[in-house]
Amino acid sequence: MADNLDGTLNTSNIVMNSMIDCGHLRIPQIEAFFAHLQEDEAQVMALFGFIENPVHPPRVPPSGNIEFGFMLYWIHHPPVELLALLAEYPVLDQFFTCFQQMAPASKITEADYHAVTDAIADGGVAWTDGTMIGTGKYEQLDPRWAIAAINYAVNLVFPSTLETFRKGATPDLPAPVPLQSSGGEALSLAIVGDWGAGSYSETNGEICPAIRIRDQMDNSDVTTADYFIHLGDTYYAGTGAWRAPSNEETHNLYDLWPQDWAGKSYTLNSNHEMYGAAEGYYKTALQSGGKFSAQAGFSYFALTYGEWLILGLDSAYYSDAGNATPAHPHNFYMEGAIGSPVHTAQTDWLAQFKTHTGPIMVMTHHTACDLTGAQTNLLYQQVKDALGRGPTLWYWGHLHNGIVYSQLDGSGGGSSTKGRCCGHGSIPFGRAWGLEDSSGNLLPNIEYFARTPDPKAPNGKVDNAKTRMRNGYAVVDLSPDGGCTEKFYEVDTNTPVWSRSWSAGELA
Repeated sequence: MADNLDGTLNTSNIVMNSMIDCGHLRIPQIEAFFAHLQEDEAQVMALFGFIENPVHPPRVPPSGNIEFGFMLYWIHHPPVELLALLAEYPVLDQFFTCFQQMAPASKITEADYHAVTDAIADGGVAWTDGTMIGTGKYEQLDPRWAIAAINYAVNLVFPSTLETFRKGATPDLPAPVPLQSSGGEALSLAIVGDWGAGSYSETNGEICPAIRIRDQMDNSDVTTADYFIHLGDTYYAGTGAWRAPSNEETHNLYDLWPQDWAGKSYTLNSNHEMYGAAEGYYKTALQSGGKFSAQAGFSYFALTYGEWLILGLDSAYYSDAGNATPAHPHNFYMEGAIGSPVHTAQTDWLAQFKTHTGPIMVMTHHTACDLTGAQTNLLYQQVKDALGRGPTLWYWGHLHNGIVYSQLDGSGGGSSTKGRCCGHGSIPFGRAWGLEDSSGNLLPNIEYFARTPDPKAPNGKVDNAKTRMRNGYAVVDLSPDGGCTEKFYEVDTNTPVWSRSWSAGELA
């Protein structure tokens, strides 16, 4: 291989050079990569038990994530469509060929795999959090998810190709930006998460979820919102010009984001944009003079309105560094973090807001808690430590669902945090059985989750348990005195499916 690994390699060299020596992949980082894929596969093995007996759901393994659960199987039993795809991208193909020589064996048998595809023939099967096990685009058996995994491996082998984290010249920059309401006393924020899935036609000819959501937001009362927030994720790897497949950030997010929203839009960094080395995120989404130029090129920002402080944080860039342990040094950017003991730029910046006495709204791509809201995580603790208290309101994406939690932290030191997952902007998902009890009632800490069948989905039927749920978004109206009104919407209805107003006193 002509290029070396001492930091002089640049992204263009990787893309243009298809002669990858498998010896360069025999490093501890790739061994950890394979170990993570084994944990992900364990999630799939539990899924098999659920498919066989959905009345008694299996115990979900404590580690791993089902998102890459079929990757080891695909390495050793590559679908024809995956091989055809990789043939278009020499570097990804070379990495995949090395994986076939190096990766541990898959525990999934061909019989297991075919049993799953047979079981979902008339729709899909929803995992505990609603993740859709199906063969459609962006469902779990879509082999293009391998693009994200392979690009992540490229990052591990060639870390110098990652875009540099953009930080202010001093710890108090970027400076807070005062916002103004254009239509009355309340400031309206339209929020959509995990929306960068691009434009395509469903197998039944229907328009894809991302475009349905965008068109509804752009042709309803939401279009009068003062600001528009994307909580991150462009698929499959949020690539820019130099990573393969090139320009996903352009085609699947930037070009489709309405021009009318330009200058009053914000977008967060995510695990999927990090798979593409954050090049698409920084160079395309945050380009100077572009639709998201209000961020001034930074992946984190602060906004103010009356008593409110609104914080958009980058939970992706230092995700692995912040969550690293000897057993799990690399986590596919799946768990959020705003820094690490070594990388403190964002936590130092956040600490300047400890003196803020009004309500605080935080937005991140990654979740601040587990599925049920019962346990907060490192990301939550980092933010709480930096601010000196838990935020008042927290919106995140990452999990492809819409969920409203009563509270995340009711113990000590100020207001308990009201958590909201708003990651159902485009990716197909099913009915999450992990948010209900055995009788179908909401768990005590859950006020709402998206569970309306989508009749426009392929094979969509209201009475079909395998039908996808409706995608959605949220609108938050902030009052200058510190109150707010929250509304969750689902596609094809302009009436909120959940809403609640809070006085300043209730949020204090």
